[in-house]
Amino acid sequence: MVGYVVVPDALCRRLCDAALGNISGPPRRLAQEFNITLEARVSERSRIARDLHDTLLQSFHWLLLRFKTVSILLPDRAMEAKAHLDSAIDQAAQAITEGRDAVRDLRSSVTVTNDRHRSAGAESSRI
Repeated sequence: MVGYVVVPDALCRRLCDAALGNISGPPRRLAQEFNITLEARVSERSRIARDLHDTLLQSFHWLLLRFKTVSILLPDRAMEAKAHLDSAIDQAAQAITEGRDAVRDLRSSVTVTNDRHRSAGAESSRI
C-alpha cells in the first residue's frame, strides 16, 4: 500500500514559488496547475472527511439511542426489544456501507489525482 502525505496548501505554494521564483513559461504554468490540483484535492478530501464524520457520528448516536431503548424494554417486553435490536443491527450495517463507500470514493479521487501528477511530472521532465 502506498502512503500519502498531505502538505498544507500554503506550504506547498511557498515551496513551489521558492523553487520556481524567477522562472516563467511552462514550469511556472505547471506549478500553477499543481497548486490548483492540490487545492481541489484538499477540498475534496475535506468534504469526504466531513461527510464520513457526519455519517458515522449520526449513525452511532442513533445506535446508542436504540440500545438504550432495548435496555429499558428488557426483560419485560422482550419481543419489542428484539425488534429494536434488529433495527439497530440494520442501521449499523447501513452505516458501515456508507462509510466504506466514502472511503472508496476518497481512494478513487487520490488515484486519479496521482495519475495527473505523474503525467505533469513526465511533461515537466520533457520540457
